[in-house]
Amino acid sequence: MVCLGTDTLLAIAADRSPDRLARFESHVDDCADCRQLLGELAELSWMRVARTHDDAITEPTRAVLATGRMIDRYIIVDVIGAGGMGVVYSAYDPRLDRKIAVKVLRADRSGDHRLLAEATTLARLRHPNVVTVYDAGTFEDQVFIAMELVEGTTLREWLAARPRDWRDIVRVFVQAGRGLLAAHAAGIVHRDFKPDNVLVSERGPASAMMIGDERAQVADFGLARSGESGAAEIAGTPAYMSPEQRAGGVITAKSDQYSFCVALREALRHRRAPARIMAAVQRGAHESAARRFASMDELLRALRPSSRIVPTIAIASLAASIGFAAVAITRPAHGQAPPCGDPHDKLAGVWDNSTRELLRVRFAASGGAATFAAIEKRLDEYTTSWSAERGDACQATRVRGEQSQALLDQRVGCLDQRLGELATRIHILHEVSPATLPNVPHLFDSLPEPTACRSRSVLAHAAPTPPAGEVSTFDDGTMTSRFGIGWSVSTDRIMGGASMAQLAIADRALRITGTIAQARGPIAWAGAMFYPGKGDMAPADLSAFHHIAFSARGDGGTYEVLLFSQSKGDLPAFQLFGAGPTWKQYRFAIADFDGVNSGDIKGLLFASNRPGTFALEIDNVRFE
Repeated sequence: MVCLGTDTLLAIAADRSPDRLARFESHVDDCADCRQLLGELAELSWMRVARTHDDAITEPTRAVLATGRMIDRYIIVDVIGAGGMGVVYSAYDPRLDRKIAVKVLRADRSGDHRLLAEATTLARLRHPNVVTVYDAGTFEDQVFIAMELVEGTTLREWLAARPRDWRDIVRVFVQAGRGLLAAHAAGIVHRDFKPDNVLVSERGPASAMMIGDERAQVADFGLARSGESGAAEIAGTPAYMSPEQRAGGVITAKSDQYSFCVALREALRHRRAPARIMAAVQRGAHESAARRFASMDELLRALRPSSRIVPTIAIASLAASIGFAAVAITRPAHGQAPPCGDPHDKLAGVWDNSTRELLRVRFAASGGAATFAAIEKRLDEYTTSWSAERGDACQATRVRGEQSQALLDQRVGCLDQRLGELATRIHILHEVSPATLPNVPHLFDSLPEPTACRSRSVLAHAAPTPPAGEVSTFDDGTMTSRFGIGWSVSTDRIMGGASMAQLAIADRALRITGTIAQARGPIAWAGAMFYPGKGDMAPADLSAFHHIAFSARGDGGTYEVLLFSQSKGDLPAFQLFGAGPTWKQYRFAIADFDGVNSGDIKGLLFASNRPGTFALEIDNVRFE
């Protein structure tokens, strides 16, 4: 089917034959232009219908309110915009001396009570990624909502302003997703999520500690409902409606998830986003609600654009001691900052305002508000100390000239390791429950202080990459490495999978055993990861080497050796090898790993992806 014009869309809407509608919906699912046109027509159609039913819209809403007119105590300044749900004005609140936005909803009198109740619910929701509702009431038999005035553009306008990298798009959408998650936690379903209902401001308030320069806030909860609801009328924007919403069925938080993923899929069209990102988007936009993610939280975890695997062996006993499951954990990667830039930028994604507010909601839901207050104080103190040390380390070399570049590299490496350990503990907090709550405060007792990174004895442990490129021989009975930070388990759990792996030293070799479960994400895997840099997934310059060599034996299955490179992004390159019952030596040219740059290797992974149990042993791993 070719793209549809306005006349064709209107004809289909009037006809509504099952066969024609089926073909129409199939085409619209894959055509962004038709979805946008359909949304615009839907809103225009609503406005035309409203104007033909005088009992459905009152005269004060049809007439634009003049400047100086008052709604309650709010003074109208100007019209910002109008849509299917009402008219939005900029206004002034003389009591609190601030500019605000006031939306007067289009509603018949029978709906006033419900709309006012929902607006009151929204007024209790506070989150940095949701446009704040200050007040709600009635004005000449209409419901009005007084809310935060956001100086910015819609997400649709932001996307169209200039070409956007897929990472920036995902980052901004994730912020909007956090707003939806907060609404869902408060029992609110948006029902009309789309790029036009997300506002993006180029600079958030200083206190917001945004990731990047943009701040996304979900707006226009005019169709929101508390909890699950049936659709007595089909409301929303057709291009982004979930199947259950279009059918007039029960609408849940998963309906918002569908709309969110349809919008994100549209935004990522013609961009080279990683396969795992697109797989997560496709899952969230599945026609069957049962096949989507269990929650927005699970979806947002899968969308983290530069997730890295945190070593689980090192934290297994720590997690078990406080009652948490030891699973693969992810944390966002950090970009390279300019020399002596603001060290607080490094905390983005580890301890920022979004993380703080999300954990506050989770602890409150588990009855741990007081516990979170104590943890929040500890984290604020720790990150303040870390930032001071990070800034001083750079200034000592680049500004004061009293420290060598080698010592700067050692201090930065030490501090980055401390930050990684902090991130590990913070991510454990996301699994808080009433049962584990009493043990949570002890999670930070053993956290090494950033000031220790001034100590020469501590810094002496950071060994440079040896000229021979030898990684591990395992002759000493440990999983240590000649450089980097050693070996750890890597599994598909970071993407919602259920595969497992265990590492052990047997006969002076690394033994990797485990089980590959049925894939819940785009792919299943389990294995052992070596991190060559100064932190997990921190890049290491191995450009002096041209090959990877190792010995292996196993259960007769086929395995993968994978390389992760900073310049290649999240998607690794791999080579296959067979592991039979006798030892065999393997040697692969790094140039054969498609797209990998040996100057910024982040990880070396030995893994299985075939269903069932597996057993692999590796030895004498080295770069040559």
